[in-house]
Amino acid sequence: MKPLLKTTFFLSLFCFSFNGYAQLELQKPSIIPQPVSLRLGNDHFLINNETALELAGDQKELKPAADFFISYIKGISDYTLAIKKAKTNVITLKKINNPLLGEEGYTLLVNKEGIQIAANGRAGIVYGMQSIFQTLPQIQTNAKLQIPGMEITDYPRFKWRGMHLDVARHFFSADMVKEYIDLMAAYKINTFHWHLVDDQGWRIEIKKYPALTDVGAWRVDQNKRVWSSRPLAKPGETATYGGYYTQKQIKEIIEYAAIRNVTIVPEIEMPGHVASAIAAYPQLSCNQHPQLPLTGGITVQFPLTIVQGTKKYILS
Repeated sequence: MKPLLKTTFFLSLFCFSFNGYAQLELQKPSIIPQPVSLRLGNDHFLINNETALELAGDQKELKPAADFFISYIKGISDYTLAIKKAKTNVITLKKINNPLLGEEGYTLLVNKEGIQIAANGRAGIVYGMQSIFQTLPQIQTNAKLQIPGMEITDYPRFKWRGMHLDVARHFFSADMVKEYIDLMAAYKINTFHWHLVDDQGWRIEIKKYPALTDVGAWRVDQNKRVWSSRPLAKPGETATYGGYYTQKQIKEIIEYAAIRNVTIVPEIEMPGHVASAIAAYPQLSCNQHPQLPLTGGITVQFPLTIVQGTKKYILS
């Protein structure tokens, strides 16, 4: 073979191989976190208004998961899926007994006939759903709801997979907290550390102690200043920044999270970092002097002189 022809041949072969590899990568679904095992098939499954959901196993345990799936599909399309038995065009949620999968693992099989998600319990079923959701549009659309053919076996390496949200220093609405939980669940994160109380705000309604939210949930707005340089609130200044969650809202958020396999771990500061509670009930403090919730992260300048009665302490 002549040098020019040889070069052209190998260049063409390289381009063909690279193009084939690129197409394969384009078809491979981006599921996060990466499953333990993922094998692609040659076909796909199409969700439409005739698609059925079938529950194989404990109906009481699987029904909330099915309702969650129906709600999600309704949110991105006009399809309202029905729970019923079917031979084709069916998504089956199946409870099994597979020690390899543990409490949160699942197997997922997708072909042109349907989808089967199998797990030891509802948590694994929900995570199988989340893997399907990652292959679908994330917004309301008229596009086809097409899921690539694949086989997945997946289970987590770590039992506690957590994220944190500090609503004490910066308040987020109940709806925003639910959106945060949605994002956690989408990536199979199962523990929500909810930082509800700190010097700058008390966010939980306690009906026996109403001042905790009437006073402790609000601070003087110093948001235009750098956090560490905000001055202490002065008597007579109006506290306008803040908010809190009612007991009803907290119960709703807990239920919302549970459906998505997210456990909420509340954090309530005590006895330190609780200027918000002391502002509400100053008689609980050491000096019992009135004060207001902190407006930011107050920086202490050293050396610091502390006077207690006739004694003086200098911290350096």
